[in-house]
Amino acid sequence: DTNQLIFSNNKANEILGYSDAEFASNWKQYIHPDELQKNIDYQNSTTTNTEETQFSIEALVRHKTKGYIWCLNKTIIFERDENLKPTKTLELISDINESKLSNDRIREQQNFIENISSTIPQYLSVYDLISKKSIYTNFDNKLIFGYTKQEYLQKSNYLIHPDYREKTIYLADKMMNFKTSNASNAIEFQILHKTKGYVWARLKLLVTERNKNGKALQALEII
Repeated sequence: DTNQLIFSNNKANEILGYSDAEFASNWKQYIHPDELQKNIDYQNSTTTNTEETQFSIEALVRHKTKGYIWCLNKTIIFERDENLKPTKTLELISDINESKLSNDRIREQQNFIENISSTIPQYLSVYDLISKKSIYTNFDNKLIFGYTKQEYLQKSNYLIHPDYREKTIYLADKMMNFKTSNASNAIEFQILHKTKGYVWARLKLLVTERNKNGKALQALEII
């Protein structure tokens, strides 16, 4: 009811460099101008909404010494008056700068790959090693070894000639887990074409994203 801060665990100081009282009383001046109106609308909605109990928003906030960083603000309403107007809320602020910038870099990387891949004859696939899924290919509307995209992605390992299958899968896995190099690597093997029988193919692998420990997270496959 009083728009006062009644408890804090001092995280604003840890995340943004300001005291909680300093940030709470002047929060608008720390929000990036491009993000300000969106955040004002967000705050208004959390104080007037009579139905929802949880809200969240991302914003660029000016750190006291580090410039603007991305933060996530979550609001939980836990007390209302007789008209259901929120009277007490819990505000949770998280530093998401690293993950936000990482996601932006991934999107830029994928856009770059998509722009160039549509102009080359090779088959490209961006493979996510965490989910074990292909997250982009350039053969959505064309056949690869006579197969549709769905057919190929479902059967690709089983299409490799039995004499090469185990070795090819082993070498591909080994290269993905090699932490000290980003250089592309090539494997030659025979693969079963849908109408032409076994044909020779060359698979090149390029690790495009690693975590801080050097473990491969994403790879570009070129066939």
